[in-house]
Amino acid sequence: MYLRSRKLRNGLSLVAVGALGLGSLLASVLSTPAAASARTATGQLVVDLAGGSGTVDPAQACGFYDVAMTGQFYARLTQYGATSGPDGTTQFAPNNIVPWLAKSWTVSPNGRTYTFHLVPGAKFANGDPLNAAAVVYSLERSINTGGCGQYFVLDGITSPELVQKITAPDSTTVVINLSQADGDFPQDLAQPGASIVDPKVVQEHGGVVPNKVNTWMESHIAGGSGPYVLQNYVPGESATLVANPNYFGQAPPVKTILVKFISDDATLLLRARSGEADVTLGMSPESVHSLVGNPGTKVIADPNTISLQIMIPDNHSPESNVDFRAALSYALPYSQILQKLGYGYGQLFYGPYPPLLAPAYDAALEKPRTFDLAKAKHLLSESGVKLPVAVSLITDGSVPLEQQLATVVKSYWAEIGVNVTIKTLTDANFETTINTNPKPYQMGITEDGPGVIDAGYYLGYDMLCTSAFNAGGICVPGADAIYYKARSALTEAQRIADYHAIIPLWTADSPKIPVYAIDALTVLNSSVKQYFYAEETEMWKWGY
Repeated sequence: MYLRSRKLRNGLSLVAVGALGLGSLLASVLSTPAAASARTATGQLVVDLAGGSGTVDPAQACGFYDVAMTGQFYARLTQYGATSGPDGTTQFAPNNIVPWLAKSWTVSPNGRTYTFHLVPGAKFANGDPLNAAAVVYSLERSINTGGCGQYFVLDGITSPELVQKITAPDSTTVVINLSQADGDFPQDLAQPGASIVDPKVVQEHGGVVPNKVNTWMESHIAGGSGPYVLQNYVPGESATLVANPNYFGQAPPVKTILVKFISDDATLLLRARSGEADVTLGMSPESVHSLVGNPGTKVIADPNTISLQIMIPDNHSPESNVDFRAALSYALPYSQILQKLGYGYGQLFYGPYPPLLAPAYDAALEKPRTFDLAKAKHLLSESGVKLPVAVSLITDGSVPLEQQLATVVKSYWAEIGVNVTIKTLTDANFETTINTNPKPYQMGITEDGPGVIDAGYYLGYDMLCTSAFNAGGICVPGADAIYYKARSALTEAQRIADYHAIIPLWTADSPKIPVYAIDALTVLNSSVKQYFYAEETEMWKWGY
């Protein structure tokens, strides 16, 4: 189950670069200035993405690249606020949700009723009214279709469903009744899964069938309520976005965006270095690092919810032994891994929440674990596990960073008598394996993080003992009860106190190994003067 992970699927080697040929490299570089100047003059921005979008249907968009595309075409009731970012950029503020299509909203004293007041007179790109009836239809569609949009809108609360009733008393008012208080609900409505689609267009192209994908919506937009509309789309190859003439908000800085889906890291690097791309997302840390100091580009590293982690399901032996799991966590050189594999783009921590999930994250309670082989050996002795012991570790063969970490893990754990066999799976097999219950694997390496920047949303699929989406097979004694208490807390202070109470239980149980939180890396052409980083990728805030 997605909930938004961005996997670093691309690797680069000097051999790969050399295979491209010096002639093609020079031709690429020498052709750049005129092309860049022409793009600037016509208002076109070129964006390279390391992966393709599988759908532009907001009810189905799951992975990073699906969301990166879908979010450009549809407005939501709310959006993230802005704050200062690195090197003159701006970035989203996870704890500041501000109006978008809803110009304001109120919450009942019990936290269960939200009343949204919409911008009056808004229209879809095709001229249809962008009103309260469209909002009701769109949110109900995301819930009933049963895709990832459902999880976003319901904030992962499905039993009973968080959203009980949605009504439109008039054309500019939407009332949403919840089954319980949920202080994070305004942020849920900022996700692309809560996008507002044109009911008339959807009904003309298949309508809504419960728990069934609308195949037309996978490659077409319904009306278009956001800053851009989709002019041309070739899945896996490219997409052309043009400014929505009827957009109710501020017009985007550039009229046209050409998005190129490029899976080869060497090609991404050459295009970024030469200036053929204005914005590049998803390039490997190695490639990005090679551009530091390059006169034509700028490297931007933003905090992210994604972390590189080792999953240790507790339904196997010896992984069911707490001391054994803890021993493994002390037998890795975290700082070296971050510097050598991640090129320093990230942050070390050990606990249930990556740093961007502050204020639930607490630096004092989630201090990184140290590399301490003596302590690891002592814990193994305390565990009673007979050494040496053989374990298997699965990885996704399409993600070089995972392969590199697996090699490091095998080497260091061998020093404490834990002999690792690495099993490399295809991407599809890996995802199927980690999402199968009971867990059929002993250990696994993955990159994962929440789509909604909230501890409750994340733990809802990452920690709960009964969750079908708990890929890591985590079950922390006593933590689930505190989790449910936090989700329905009426005050932010109580909610954060509850989330903090989970941290010592989680760390004492050593249920998995967060290796480091991965920074989101962007490479900008020097001509790009406006860049806003958001996990949802808000391209309408980018420009020359």
